[in-house]
Amino acid sequence: MSTISRRDILRYGRRAAMVAAAARLGAGPAWAQTPAAELQAPSAAQNPVETALRFTLEWKFEGPAAMLLVPQDRGYFRQEGLEVAVDEGTSSLDSITRIASGSHDLGLADINMLVKYRDQHPTAPVKAIFMLFNRPAYAIVARKSRGITEPKHLEGKKLGAPPAGTTFGEWPLFARLNDIDASKVTVEQIGIPVRAPMLAAGQIDAALGYSFRVYVDLKDRGVPVEDIVLLQMADYGLWLYGSAILVNSKVATEKPEAIKGFVRAFLHGMRDTIRNPNAAVDTLLRRDDSLNKEGRGRAPAHGDPRQHSHARGARQRLRRGRHGATRAGDHPDRADLHLQGQAQAGRYFRRRLPATAPRAPAELASMSRKKWAPVFAKKDMLK
Repeated sequence: MSTISRRDILRYGRRAAMVAAAARLGAGPAWAQTPAAELQAPSAAQNPVETALRFTLEWKFEGPAAMLLVPQDRGYFRQEGLEVAVDEGTSSLDSITRIASGSHDLGLADINMLVKYRDQHPTAPVKAIFMLFNRPAYAIVARKSRGITEPKHLEGKKLGAPPAGTTFGEWPLFARLNDIDASKVTVEQIGIPVRAPMLAAGQIDAALGYSFRVYVDLKDRGVPVEDIVLLQMADYGLWLYGSAILVNSKVATEKPEAIKGFVRAFLHGMRDTIRNPNAAVDTLLRRDDSLNKEGRGRAPAHGDPRQHSHARGARQRLRRGRHGATRAGDHPDRADLHLQGQAQAGRYFRRRLPATAPRAPAELASMSRKKWAPVFAKKDMLK
């Protein structure tokens, strides 16, 4: 039985090291056993009829969405005989339920959320086929002026946590890994739209969320860069995967060639996005004229509960490869793992914790790495 080898994956996606787990769909679909050499794009004559696919994001249009919009705008999906519609989402759970229900064929969602969902719904027709982030964007964003420069400093502070966010589910494990007494941290459940405003106003001391979202939103609120502390959970022992592309199992079985074509076109668009982020961000701007390339959105209408554009910071979220204050001991020019840094994602995935990072006991340090292994094996999630 042939499989997609590491050499083949590197050959077809060398600039995007996070494709290292371009996974199979299980024992059912024939294409899951197909060598990567057979994934070469077919000619137009082989795809005379376009297959319609519907893709759901896990959030609104923002930087990462460019990887889907670039192949859509440049015709890469059409070259594969596909007509792909990309819809905004509200959360990873929303994306998963859409795919499982059949309203969408594919989507982007956090792999850890998928594991939990499959544990609760073992017969759900949804599987991961493409590991996008080897390293998740889970983070705690804090204010240095509030006395926080490392995880332990969260004790005695107020932490804002959107309960629907994927980062919130990893907070207890992160606290254990870093010897944080969770009983000494006041966790205030808040909505995502008010997270950055509350942190900027000093109503909370830190907030949970994706690094590129909270950091940019806080910076847009006028908080000085030198006062922003970015504690990325992956830097402190939480070694997990992040978002993945999911597919409805029935669609994968019935349309294996369409799914192969989608992956090919997506890889093409990803490489274009990494090579030319300026052009990629234009794909977002064309879909929301309230944005500009400096990353600031137009002020929302009075009474809009969102309080800010969901796609704000498109350029910064797409291109930001460095940030100001991150953590005591970090070099300010350390590259962040986002689209500009993803071309070298393998280096980040392999690196060890910085010497300045607090060390947890050995049995805890290995916990997150082993956390989902039995579940993945049981559910056959990535085969």
